[in-house]
Amino acid sequence: MIKKMPHQRNKVARRILLSFVVASLIPVLVLGVLSFHQVSQQLYQQSYDVLQKSSKDYGLRLIDRLVLAESALRLLANRIERSNRGLRDQNLFRDQKIQKQFNDLAIITGTGQRASLLGDTRMVPYLTKEEIEAVRSGLTLIKAVDSDELGIKQIWIALNFNEKTPDAGILMAELHPEALWEVDNMGINQLLVMTEVGESWFSSLPNQLVPNQLLTELLDKYSGSFNQNIGDNVYLGGFWQAPIGNMFASPDLIIVHAQPKSIALSAIDYFTKVYPPVILLTVLIVAFLSTKLIAKYLSPLSALKKATERIADGQFDYQVEVDSKDEFEALADSFNEMTRRLRSQFEIQSTMAEIDRQILSVLNADEIVETALNRLPGILFSDLISIAK
Repeated sequence: MIKKMPHQRNKVARRILLSFVVASLIPVLVLGVLSFHQVSQQLYQQSYDVLQKSSKDYGLRLIDRLVLAESALRLLANRIERSNRGLRDQNLFRDQKIQKQFNDLAIITGTGQRASLLGDTRMVPYLTKEEIEAVRSGLTLIKAVDSDELGIKQIWIALNFNEKTPDAGILMAELHPEALWEVDNMGINQLLVMTEVGESWFSSLPNQLVPNQLLTELLDKYSGSFNQNIGDNVYLGGFWQAPIGNMFASPDLIIVHAQPKSIALSAIDYFTKVYPPVILLTVLIVAFLSTKLIAKYLSPLSALKKATERIADGQFDYQVEVDSKDEFEALADSFNEMTRRLRSQFEIQSTMAEIDRQILSVLNADEIVETALNRLPGILFSDLISIAK
């Protein structure tokens, strides 16, 4: 049997191995680049769509919460008006539902005096003439006031104490920030709420300063998405302008939902980390299998080359043993048949030359016949030869 061929010393084997590796590497690289590009585009678009939809859903829920707060404040105004003790009935203000929804309650009398019903009157914000006129005209006012907490403003809601009598005064309530913004339900999203003129009402972003380019985009478009550096991180985000001004005496609010790019596109990071080892593993597998196949299928070629060198050295009795069940085995059988015939031809020529030499140098015919009888059976592949005269 033939031995395995060391492909490191065979140029054909090296070329075939290189061809196999290149043929496998190029499609894997092309497929990987196309897949990475396609996956990246889809993930970007999916993140933008999800964040934009999330900002719109949040804006609609925020409108609902403001409407509920307005309804609760109107119901409270009616209860105060129907109560015999009126504003002195503290039991009305100890309602747990009211305390969960409102941080403070206050009233502004028709003469402009402010009075807190739950806390410190000094914390009750002043209303401008325009704001008071808007409330007296029947609108519900939404007013943002600076607070001590960074990134969060106090949101007050104000309406007529008596809808039929605007001069009766204005009932105000500070909305509870946790109930209003629902930050606990945001998950990994960051929230930014700002007015249509760029005034921030709420921000959970690490950096409160919004880049000018992003700020311009937020103020110019009704909705959209962005990819911006905010502070030390890159954020993907979506925004939607909630039409608060159509329902309240308030500017429209821009709702922004954002996620760090590293979180939003974590699948791309995973793909980037996994793909190079996959390519390397593919190349190693191809190289290993190619080496085995090359050693298996090109070993007969090495055996035939060795046999040719032996024939060139005059070893016509050398036989090639190939058991590959393919064309190489047929080629080896043909090669062995060729060497057998060559050996036979050379032996015939050698025998005839010896007989001629003996005819010329030896006069005894018995010796010549004996030489012929000894040499010819092996040449002619026969068991018995007779010579008669």
